[in-house]
Amino acid sequence: MKKLRSSVVALSIIMLFVLSAFKGDKDKLHKRHFTINIIDGKKPKPIPDEIFFKDGKVFCGDFVSDKLEVKDQIKYEIKKDSTYIDEDVEVEYIEIFATTQKEKKEMFEFKCILDNFEVQGSMKLFKNDKEKRALEFTGAEKVKTKKK
Repeated sequence: MKKLRSSVVALSIIMLFVLSAFKGDKDKLHKRHFTINIIDGKKPKPIPDEIFFKDGKVFCGDFVSDKLEVKDQIKYEIKKDSTYIDEDVEVEYIEIFATTQKEKKEMFEFKCILDNFEVQGSMKLFKNDKEKRALEFTGAEKVKTKKK
């Protein structure tokens, strides 16, 4: 009986190690948060908002949720991921692309470029394959403050 228990415990420990090995790493964007200014073609004044990356999905802030009715997180794809040296500083360069199908034959498209801690890109809404609304944005990574 003791042999059986010790075998079960040993097997359980081995299974935990195997499962943790296959858990996988999060991508470079996981839990990165950016404050952005959106330029709506109809309004010249920038609109403050934010984008947030987590678990392979991007969440576009309140303006996009409310005005374009894109409330879900969208699975994104990293099109390009590289680093380069600029004046003796290593810079991270990432191109991101995401789309989601909405109701009423609408599609939302999200493209952005991350150049170290700065972000720029576009969000477009299409209806029947015709561009219905286009937004441009620029911003920077939100600085994390430590709580005392």
